[in-house]
Amino acid sequence: MNFKKLTIATLLATVALSTAFHSCEAAPARAPIRAEMFSQPIAETREYLSERVGEDAEVLETFDALAAAWEKHFGKRIYLGGLYNFNRLLAAVRYAAEKQEAIFFGSTPAIGPALKVTRVLWKDGAVHNLNVLTASILRLTTSHGDATFGEIEEMFGSRVRKTVESLTRDPELSRREWRQKLLEEAPELSLGAKHLLLAIRLRIVRRLDENPPANWSERRLERIFKYSANIAGAVSGTNAKLEKAILKIVEARYPTPKPL
Repeated sequence: MNFKKLTIATLLATVALSTAFHSCEAAPARAPIRAEMFSQPIAETREYLSERVGEDAEVLETFDALAAAWEKHFGKRIYLGGLYNFNRLLAAVRYAAEKQEAIFFGSTPAIGPALKVTRVLWKDGAVHNLNVLTASILRLTTSHGDATFGEIEEMFGSRVRKTVESLTRDPELSRREWRQKLLEEAPELSLGAKHLLLAIRLRIVRRLDENPPANWSERRLERIFKYSANIAGAVSGTNAKLEKAILKIVEARYPTPKPL
C-alpha cells in the first residue's frame, strides 16, 4: 500500500488509540473538526506558527524539538492511529497559534509557555497521552486568547476541554484564592489534569531556580516553591518523575530543617 496516497478522510477515520502513560486513558472522544487544521505536515505548521509569533526563535526551537519527538514516536505507527495522533497535535499547535496571535507575556508569545510545559510533559514526565498533550498546548488559549471551551470541545473532544477548563483560573478569584482552590481540589482532578499540573509546577520552579526575577523577594520565591511542593504532595502517586524533580529543586533551595 502506498501510504502517501491515503486521503485525509482515511487518516481522520483511523482509530486514535491513546499512547498511555502509567495506565491507559480512553481514546479521545470524536468530535466535529476543522479538517484543514488536521492535514498540515510539520513544515507548513512551523511556517504557520512562525508567522504568528514573529519568528520568535525560542518558540520555534521548542516546537522543533516537540515535532521531532512526535514524528519519531507517532509517525511510523499508522496501524495504531499514529498519523491521526501526530496530525492532531500539529492541529492543536496551529489552533493555539491562531487564537493567541499578537498576545504576549512581556516579550514572549503567549503560546511559548504552553509549548514549554508540553515539552516538560513529554521529556521529563514521559507522558505521551494524546489528550493530555493536546490540553497542554491549548491550556492558555481561553485565558490568554480568544478560544472558547465550546470550540475546544468541538475540535478536540470533551476530555481535552475538561482538562483545559479545570486548570484555567476563574477570573472572579484572585491569584492567591485560585492557587488555594486548586491545591484543595488537586486530589480530585482527572489523571491527565494531574500530570499537566505537575508539569506546570516543574517548569515554574525550574525557571525561577535558574533565573529568579531581580525584583522578587526571597519570601515570594519561597512561597511559590513550597506551593509547588504542596501540589506535588497533593497529587502524589501520579507521576514519580515529575514529583521527584519538583521536590528535588525545592529541597535544594529550601532544605527541610532536620530535627535536633
